[in-house]
Amino acid sequence: MVQQGKAAEAVAIYRKLFAAEESTMCRIAALTGLVAAQKEQSISTVISAVADRDAGVRRVAASTLRYVPGAEAAQAIVGSLFAQGEDVHVMLLAVLADRRDAAALPAILKAAESASPAVRLAALAALAALSDASVVPMLAGRAATTKDPAEQQAARNSLNNLRGDAVNAAIARQLGDGQPGVRVEAARSLAARGAVDQKAALFRAAEDSQALAIDKDPNTRWDTGASMSGGEWFRIELDEERLITGLVLDTRGSGGDYPRGYEVYVSPSSLGDGQRVAKGEGKGPVTEITFDKPVRGRAVKIVQTGQAPGAFWSIHELTIQSQPVEKK
Repeated sequence: MVQQGKAAEAVAIYRKLFAAEESTMCRIAALTGLVAAQKEQSISTVISAVADRDAGVRRVAASTLRYVPGAEAAQAIVGSLFAQGEDVHVMLLAVLADRRDAAALPAILKAAESASPAVRLAALAALAALSDASVVPMLAGRAATTKDPAEQQAARNSLNNLRGDAVNAAIARQLGDGQPGVRVEAARSLAARGAVDQKAALFRAAEDSQALAIDKDPNTRWDTGASMSGGEWFRIELDEERLITGLVLDTRGSGGDYPRGYEVYVSPSSLGDGQRVAKGEGKGPVTEITFDKPVRGRAVKIVQTGQAPGAFWSIHELTIQSQPVEKK
């Protein structure tokens, strides 16, 4: 009938067949017919069908929404988004992601702040599809600060999967963020993305962060950006070979961030970890480590071996206790 120019008559028939008392298959066929006959004008009907009591109708309606043409369709979906229950809200966010319409970005960002965990997860997942570098700070910040492991993973996944020429550079800019956790998430994402174009930025960030432990300013610090779980390490190369007798880790600016356990390695060159020369436990903000005997070395590596949920490992000031090697 539609092909014969009788769209209005066809729509009337499809609406009757879409009545709630009809079978699932009949209603699905009627819904498909309504979309074919009305095209973008069918959007309100399809959005209502996403919340239908019949699961089969809901699935087809959600699938159909992905292909209803026109910018008006996306606007209608966005307009109805926050009037829906949780399940439909989640479904519509997936639809918006599949449509990849940039105009939906503000609504998706708003949904990412929802009180509903399910809606937040769906919104975070949807952001990856829009290929918009402007969402990088929000995703890195969410991954760094959320207490929900599922939400953290969703933010990380979207950050890793964002596409676009400007995305890697936007992530690299987060390496200079004031929050340690954000810097860690940015570095993690660049590695996951294989962002070789940002290798120089990663090296600079690592060097800048390390320098904070030896800048003689107790108000700055190097830190892991994540809770101590064992295996975190800090390595420093000296300007020349020295006779090293011990070291002091000062975390008084972040009193609880001292190493719960530690191992110290000294290497005779800039390569490798060298030999283990000390092992012990931190007991407070200042950890003084004295070697059993002086060790000649060019590099020192400290490995944090304990666990402290909720506490980073920080170094406000590292002092290497050493003296020059006597020349023969």
